[in-house]
Amino acid sequence: MVKGHYFDRTVILRDLEMTMTERAISIGQAAVHRCTVHDAPLLLEQFDRGKRAVS
Repeated sequence: MVKGHYFDRTVILRDLEMTMTERAISIGQAAVHRCTVHDAPLLLEQFDRGKRAVS
């Protein structure tokens, strides 16, 4: 399971693949996974910049 999610990662990737197919964008699970692995640290860094300090 993906941390913080109730579904297995393959289920999430498959659902994303089907959503993209419905929008006429052809993409496979492997491509989605590669993009996620590459972009997740970048997104986390951006989100951490916007966090407020907890006292």
